[in-house]
Amino acid sequence: MMNRSTREPASSSRRPLRILLATLAIVGLGWAGIGLDPANLNLDGWRWIVEADSPQPRLVRVFAHDGGIGDIAWSPDGEKIAAGGLLHNALMIWDANTGALVRRLDREHGSISSVAWSPDGRYVAAGRWFTEVSLGHVALNVWDASTGRRLHALVGPLPLGQGANNVPSRSLAFSPDSRLLAAGHRGAISIHDVETGQLKQILRGHRAVGIVLAFGHSRMLATGGPDRVAPVQTFDVETGASLRAFAGDRETPFAIAYRPDGRVVATADFQRPVVTLWDAQVGNPTRDLPGHTAPIRALAYSPDGRFLASAAPGGGVIVWNAHSGERVTSLPNAKDLVYAIAFSPDARYLAAPVDKQVRVWDLSRVLPPRP
Repeated sequence: MMNRSTREPASSSRRPLRILLATLAIVGLGWAGIGLDPANLNLDGWRWIVEADSPQPRLVRVFAHDGGIGDIAWSPDGEKIAAGGLLHNALMIWDANTGALVRRLDREHGSISSVAWSPDGRYVAAGRWFTEVSLGHVALNVWDASTGRRLHALVGPLPLGQGANNVPSRSLAFSPDSRLLAAGHRGAISIHDVETGQLKQILRGHRAVGIVLAFGHSRMLATGGPDRVAPVQTFDVETGASLRAFAGDRETPFAIAYRPDGRVVATADFQRPVVTLWDAQVGNPTRDLPGHTAPIRALAYSPDGRFLASAAPGGGVIVWNAHSGERVTSLPNAKDLVYAIAFSPDARYLAAPVDKQVRVWDLSRVLPPRP
């Protein structure tokens, strides 16, 4: 086995040579009239030099959708990815390993605004937009994930008119035990029994309630609250009781995520390019994570709770250490308009929709190993 102390100087001495060779290659291509953006250079040598000196997440899969994609969900076994968008009424499901289209679910008229996969893997659900013009005013669909059979077409809980029953983006969530499905509407949250489709609770509040949702545990649900008074509120979904109002000088969140252990809530508001971390037990903000150059629109914790990903359209995707708050890595292209993100169950991959595609990056080279 080679001694590390003898390897490092040799590697360091070769690095200037690599950079010089890459520079000469770029200059030569420039004289030939080829663009100088390294991302456009399809040269194995250049790619090897870049990866050797600055490891980055690798783009490993691209799935194509018929329309723009606004939300995605990864199956708990890591085998499939579901996606849908406001410009199309189909929920598409791909094989995450091969990229093959497994199912296309599009029985309703409303566009798809939110997507969720039950933690037990049995169900996949979609929230609908512009439901007031669709037959039956369907706001939610639930399918059997293994067969694609539609189980429920659920109407909204509110009186019809002005899109009251529409389900906003990131406002659909299964409870951790997969028994309940929560859907946000304008000023209300509907709680449904997943097996029967029965409406069990309607949680009402001010206008911000229901805009974004995240389950902390099987009975606790977090959603938006009043600006700069109680920007996050939690409810008991079994009783409908309000549990806690988080106090802090923050705006109503546009994205929200619970760390899997239930101790921390991450939020991002409509205007600031900052992630705020909250103590879920006390309800106070504990830390801000700056680093984006545009307002954040999506947050996702890895299933093991070690990492937090944040996405800002035009401002990049950043992966943070969920416990220390340190920046771990970012996706290579910061110009993409990313509105949703999802970790694979093993946290090795990160998926994000970009226009009419779902792109999947391999993070294994940049994330620290499990302790």
